[in-house]
Amino acid sequence: QRTQVAERRLRITQALGHAAWQAAEDAGADALVCCTRSGDTARAMARFRPLGRLIAASPQQRSVNCLALSWGVTPLY
Repeated sequence: QRTQVAERRLRITQALGHAAWQAAEDAGADALVCCTRSGDTARAMARFRPLGRLIAASPQQRSVNCLALSWGVTPLY
């Protein structure tokens, strides 16, 4: 059951990331800002390779450090 909950959260994160990417593309946004604790949301959004900047704000220094290695993500602590 724990695996099912984790998979459901991942699917929701991926769906939100895709919706945000699509909205930004449609609006012609220059940047996307996402708030994330673990970094999963920012990585899900980066998967779609947005044309504008992807800024990921996190209260967790460890997440910010890990996001520095993600493609196209500008981490912010």
